[in-house]
Amino acid sequence: LIHDPVVQYMNPSSLVEKCHPYFISAYTDQLTAVRAVVDNYTNALSAAIELDAKITSAGLAYSQSYADLLTLATRQALVALDVTLVQIADGGCDSTDIKAFMKNLGGVDATSNAVDAMYTAILIYLYLNSELGGYLLAPLLEYQQSGQYQLP
Repeated sequence: LIHDPVVQYMNPSSLVEKCHPYFISAYTDQLTAVRAVVDNYTNALSAAIELDAKITSAGLAYSQSYADLLTLATRQALVALDVTLVQIADGGCDSTDIKAFMKNLGGVDATSNAVDAMYTAILIYLYLNSELGGYLLAPLLEYQQSGQYQLP
């Protein structure tokens, strides 16, 4: 049920860090996290219906087809996103080191945070929570500042 670690990230020091799902930081173990999701189903469903209605309403200002496309694109963008915390030496997670990774759903390679894929989805992330943009850019900017990045 829970993919953990979500990704193994090579930091600027060329060390591989394990990135764990952000949501488990609020729970003592994975089973407790799953139980919390199940127990909160009614509230989560209500929030999802409310968000879907808000996005649909915004799209209907243009057309039904646009509203349909907008809700589907939002779902696709959310499925592609993993918000993570980096594991520290004692086995816990650094709550200040939040990184987001976006699966490249349309590409043929196994990269994450491909700029072309992020570019197409960044507006919905900024609309939903503007901090997501920074979390997505953090791994790219760290890599660019590292010695591993060889382009001028």
